[in-house]
Amino acid sequence: MAKEQAESYPDSGMGIGLRATIAELGRVVWPTRQELFRMTGVVVAFVVGISVFIAAVDLALNAIFKFLYGN
Repeated sequence: MAKEQAESYPDSGMGIGLRATIAELGRVVWPTRQELFRMTGVVVAFVVGISVFIAAVDLALNAIFKFLYGN
């Protein structure tokens, strides 16, 4: 029965979703190559910065706990 309904309504289900997705991708404003590299650099710099911060906090907490609990 579901197959009969899908055939009688060709604009239902996945067909509408797929067409809407393709139409939406056509409206996307894609970045230029220069913008892409700049944004990628910002993301990499942010990740490196956060990693350094987390490492510093980890080292500080490690030193504090070694001082408090010895060993």
